[in-house]
Amino acid sequence: MSSYYDEEFKPWETVDGRCVVADEAEWGKLVEWNRKASEDQHVADQVMGTFTRPIVKVPTDIFYGDLHDVENGHGGLISWCDNECPTGEWNDCFCPECGAEGLILTTDDLLNRFFQTIDSTQHVDYLLMTQRPELVREKWPTRWVRSEHEYQDDPLDNIILATYVETQADIERLVPELIKCHDLCKGLAVVCNPKEELDFNFKPLLGKPEGYTNFAIEYLNLIIAEGNEHPIHPDHVRSLRDQCLDAGVPFGFASWGQWIPSDAPRQNGFQVILRPDGGVVDRPSWNQMLNTTGDDWIMSRIGKESDGCLLDGQEHNGRIA
Repeated sequence: MSSYYDEEFKPWETVDGRCVVADEAEWGKLVEWNRKASEDQHVADQVMGTFTRPIVKVPTDIFYGDLHDVENGHGGLISWCDNECPTGEWNDCFCPECGAEGLILTTDDLLNRFFQTIDSTQHVDYLLMTQRPELVREKWPTRWVRSEHEYQDDPLDNIILATYVETQADIERLVPELIKCHDLCKGLAVVCNPKEELDFNFKPLLGKPEGYTNFAIEYLNLIIAEGNEHPIHPDHVRSLRDQCLDAGVPFGFASWGQWIPSDAPRQNGFQVILRPDGGVVDRPSWNQMLNTTGDDWIMSRIGKESDGCLLDGQEHNGRIA
């Protein structure tokens, strides 16, 4: 886990072709994060300090597709007791409190539980990732039960909607759909794992979203760069940082991923050379590494456990206020 995200939570994920829902211990972590954040905010308020809200990344795309063959974290079909038993536990087939048979949960039940959890943990910001932002509005619950006699209809102000991009084509396809959702949540973010130089500045669009004359970085509230399986060019990350600085948009750098910039060739270990035009020299010879130009970067594969998140010796932890 990089230092930018405080926690990662998967309400459900696909395992061996079946959707598996997080068990109670994972749901409980969110409550604990909220309790601690509440205490931290109270202390900050007492001393007039700055409270930094924790960010929980939700990589599961809850807006895409239907859940099917759903299982709980213990391997059984999800069911729950309808007798309002105090345990509130998820059970395979019956309630351990009263012995009543459970009810199989639907997709809507799971979505409601997730949004109710978000609504009840107001001191935590949730970064919801989606690759189908055009589906968000129709899937977004406009009303869910907050308590027995109270309903919540307002936008959730602790959700940050985000989409994931690798190329400029991704930006021009996904981000216009994302900014149509600006009224649903606290803010909009783009998480970048760049395979090429990404340009967010003033690109005229066909089919521009209503109310926007051009597509520019100012229409977003947060840009995050993070590495993954493939090496990312340091200059591409710098470009994102500089665009955010020029536009006054918060910038976060989560991690290099499995590859980090190297100061020099290594005798051992897997390395590649990244060219400024995005080209990659895979498994370069020792002579090729010794003769790189000033615009080339040698990247070393070190694995995700020790990837680091420093860019030019600094951490970048920009967040939405």
